[in-house]
Amino acid sequence: MKIKTKCQECGGHNLRWQSTVVNNSDVQQGRLRTHEMGVLFFLGCDDCSATVQHATGDQIARHMNDAAPFAEVAEVDARESARYRLLRRGQHWSVIDGKGDVLRGDELDATIDARLAAQAAAKGSGDA
Repeated sequence: MKIKTKCQECGGHNLRWQSTVVNNSDVQQGRLRTHEMGVLFFLGCDDCSATVQHATGDQIARHMNDAAPFAEVAEVDARESARYRLLRRGQHWSVIDGKGDVLRGDELDATIDARLAAQAAAKGSGDA
């Protein structure tokens, strides 16, 4: 399931999920059993009140289960980002490049960005 990020009516990005319980049978309210009920999710635009997307509880569960492996990746990314922020501050460590120069702050960022760009370029040329 692809979750929309933009309202098709106004182009806004201020979207919010809401849910409601629905009756999946012909049984009247007050006599329902749990298997006769379901949940429906609506993604609505807070700017224009349009319904942008809807999904059943099963669709949301499948989406969350499919996204579960990415949660671990996000956790690793967050940990590495925190490490980099600590390193970037330069209060505890400095980084010495291959030439013996101490890299801190903007110089460190520029060196890392250049290395990442070179790796991306090498990967791109290898795919061609």
